[in-house]
Amino acid sequence: MACVEDYEARALSLLGKHVGDYVKSGAFQEQTLRDNVEAFKKYLLRPRMLRGLPLSEIDTRVKLLGEEVAFPVCVSPMGAQCMVHHEGEAGTAKACARLQTCMVLSSWTSTPVSEVALAGQGELQWFQLYVLKDRQLTKELVKGVERAGFKALVLTVDTPTRSRRLTDIRNQFCMPKHVMFAAIAQLSKLNDQHSSELHHFISSMVDSTLSWATVDWLRSVTSLPIV
Repeated sequence: MACVEDYEARALSLLGKHVGDYVKSGAFQEQTLRDNVEAFKKYLLRPRMLRGLPLSEIDTRVKLLGEEVAFPVCVSPMGAQCMVHHEGEAGTAKACARLQTCMVLSSWTSTPVSEVALAGQGELQWFQLYVLKDRQLTKELVKGVERAGFKALVLTVDTPTRSRRLTDIRNQFCMPKHVMFAAIAQLSKLNDQHSSELHHFISSMVDSTLSWATVDWLRSVTSLPIV
């Protein structure tokens, strides 16, 4: 395999249609998905020539909120990774640890937070947080992340309503039986539900009325930086 697209094609051939479609698809007519791909193509690497440095001395280290990472490309949150590999989020954490870069763990992780932290071998990890209608449950989730050693909360604020994933609806997608949502106990009941039922249940838990007051509340219950 010679490029990222080769890996994608190989993965889709192994995952099967329903899971593969779930991973690669977006919401509605996928306009935002296409726009994101095109926008990312506009990022270019700026070469710095005639600096007299051998390759062995090139340093890609950067600091994120005061924490150093060796590789300046981090892994964004992706839920239910046990759906595509038996190691799930722990496997991703191991890969990030080898590269010495930051992993952002999803609230919908299918691997317990403590196991992901252990697999990360002390490298930088952040946690993507949905604020739930149940504030006590949200607080317990945040405290668990703190105990596990995560260094920041990445607050998701752009989900006032659930999206319609048309491909999943057409496929009558169900979460595979072996996949569990491990960070929030109440989500374990989502196993083996159709996509529409799954997203409806999740949206019923997530607070759609976020404001700056919500951020202030979150600051009051954690000492972690909020991104």
